[in-house]
Amino acid sequence: DYRDALEQAILVARKEVAKGPTIDAETPVSAVPKSFEGRMPVSAATDTQPGMIIDHPVHGRGTVTAVHADHVDVVFPGVGKLPQTEKLVYTDGQIFPARNIGSDKDLDVIPILDANARQQGQAEIDQVRKDEGFGPYLKKAEAGTVCIARAGKHESIGTNSTMSAKSATLHLDERAHLLKLMVAMGLDPHSTTKDPRFLHHAELASLINLRAQIKESGGIMPTVVEMHVDRATCNSCLKNLSLVAAYLGIEELRVYTRGNMGNDPPLILRARR
Repeated sequence: DYRDALEQAILVARKEVAKGPTIDAETPVSAVPKSFEGRMPVSAATDTQPGMIIDHPVHGRGTVTAVHADHVDVVFPGVGKLPQTEKLVYTDGQIFPARNIGSDKDLDVIPILDANARQQGQAEIDQVRKDEGFGPYLKKAEAGTVCIARAGKHESIGTNSTMSAKSATLHLDERAHLLKLMVAMGLDPHSTTKDPRFLHHAELASLINLRAQIKESGGIMPTVVEMHVDRATCNSCLKNLSLVAAYLGIEELRVYTRGNMGNDPPLILRARR
């Protein structure tokens, strides 16, 4: 309908604007592109914190995951479109606070969740399983997967398509419609994998449900969405959730799994356009 057409036009415009200059590893660190004009680099030693999204003229956009005595760890999109961590020493001098397209305001810092918050997220999943009669989490795939996506005051639940919570999963026609729109936008999952299982998984369902909730309240999609999942991220989701993020207008997904309950960095997936 007209809403889909309008949404597609907006996403096309966003994609074109987001292309910007291409910087590769051979570019001198001193060669700061025009998109950085008007911005001052920050001190890695005193002005960064875990969860801060930054721009770097060589590595691109990344997220600070740890601050050490002489360097910061920053996760950037890596080889094969999967994330990789670079250690930026304090003398680098090329860390800029990230900004939205056309904005002169730095992105808000969403802190990396600590161990207590991660455990609370998994406890909420266990409660959902109990309330819905799914049974406890088991490593066997037959137990299904539950995901809670959260952004500010908004929170939504998603399950994979084999589970009985019909309000928390996607119907076949919804998945087909979503895939059609993504392909039309140039966000074709077939370009990354021949495995479209992500369309049936809890992570995707939770994001689509979150988007519906935010749109219903008159809000806009957030920069960062935090996701608590009770199962490790599969290869299909690993390669395609960044495309889903781009489609939904989300800058970054942070995935906290049952196997990552300590203080190690979460899986960070950036929108791939």
